[in-house]
Amino acid sequence: QRYRLRRYYPNPKRRWFMKTEADEIARLKHQLVQVEKLLKGEKLKREAAETMITVAERELNIVIRKKPGPKR
Repeated sequence: QRYRLRRYYPNPKRRWFMKTEADEIARLKHQLVQVEKLLKGEKLKREAAETMITVAERELNIVIRKKPGPKR
């Protein structure tokens, strides 16, 4: 019975394992910063790819992008 009740009455020595709301907010803020950095990098990669495609189409006169509309 003691082991079944342990989850309802946590050990005071293990209190440091419990996360506070402030810890959770700090963790989420840190995660947000990391995701924003990743998004910024992905946007730069996409912009670089678009620039390379545009330059290749203009300089080499090849069609890379699909034309809009249905195929005929």
